[in-house]
Amino acid sequence: GRCRAGPDKQAIQPGEYTVTVTFFNPVSEDWDIASQTTSVGIGATAGVTFEFDLEGEGPPV
Repeated sequence: GRCRAGPDKQAIQPGEYTVTVTFFNPVSEDWDIASQTTSVGIGATAGVTFEFDLEGEGPPV
């Protein structure tokens, strides 16, 4: 599968942040969305890791 992810963001205020990625799901042959929530403090850089176990190929480019 293919994955699109944005750059790291710095927290403006502490709290819960949701990180969302859009990825191509070859099974449904459509784009799907995966989300994870993380807690961060002021000025902290939070990182989340997404793992995809997708079989198949995307559409021709």
